[in-house]
Amino acid sequence: MTVRKSSIDYKEHIQIMLELVKTVPIIFFDIETTGLSSLYDRILSFSALKCVVRDGKLVEIERINQFINPGFSIPASVSAVNHITDKTVKDAPCERDAYRIIHNFLGDAPLLCGYNSVSFDEKFMSSMYLRQSGKPFSSVHHVDVLKMAKEKLQLRKYNLSEVAHEMGCDRGLFFHTSIDDVIATRRLFVLLLPYYKGKNNDKKGYLQADVRGVRYWEPGHALARLYVQTKPYSKTYYDLYKKEWCSDLAGLDMDRLVRDVLAFTGSSNERELSRKARAYL
Repeated sequence: MTVRKSSIDYKEHIQIMLELVKTVPIIFFDIETTGLSSLYDRILSFSALKCVVRDGKLVEIERINQFINPGFSIPASVSAVNHITDKTVKDAPCERDAYRIIHNFLGDAPLLCGYNSVSFDEKFMSSMYLRQSGKPFSSVHHVDVLKMAKEKLQLRKYNLSEVAHEMGCDRGLFFHTSIDDVIATRRLFVLLLPYYKGKNNDKKGYLQADVRGVRYWEPGHALARLYVQTKPYSKTYYDLYKKEWCSDLAGLDMDRLVRDVLAFTGSSNERELSRKARAYL
């Protein structure tokens, strides 16, 4: 994974959100549906975490995990993905009643954050709102973490589970379950947010990476390096010729990483680390 330069500039959206969250809660949300058509398909589950900022941290104050009976049989292909069956929603409220519960949770103009939510979830929410109230679904501001990931990370895939895995925040989650997808979205948002807080943060080292292994690489004397396997994935190494540490993971807490590498290998310094790494060639 590398830091990516993109034509997308989401910093302004993030700055607006950071101002708004000072006075209103931010709501992380996700839905599961009977299909891909916001016109003909229906929402099967709506999950959300309502959070406020306290002492610089996002603190959950309320959550909702609401199943909805669509009024027709759920296709087997859909159940195979989200594991929601007719039995799951048998006693769940119909869309009319669920709308009231969801609207009561969100309020009239929520501050929203989701994953692929601008192009998918918001359309389904709008369809439900129009059917049940005649009014469109609207928010005071809506941040999409998928856009943040595409702007700042260079990955092969950008589905939620893959990005969460690469960023090391998928522990204990069962994806395509709306409440777990919401938790993953919040975790990713917290990890990606520092990328938008200015260049000075690079010096502070706000990101941490787990050390999974070290290998020695020497195609030539001037190119000798000690590569560190990290999670989330990064290209991180110690250049033995220049005597310096390098990483493509922006904002990595390098001081901590070096301490972790030395502890991982039982080394007291880079010279001993290099000697031990060579011994395993």
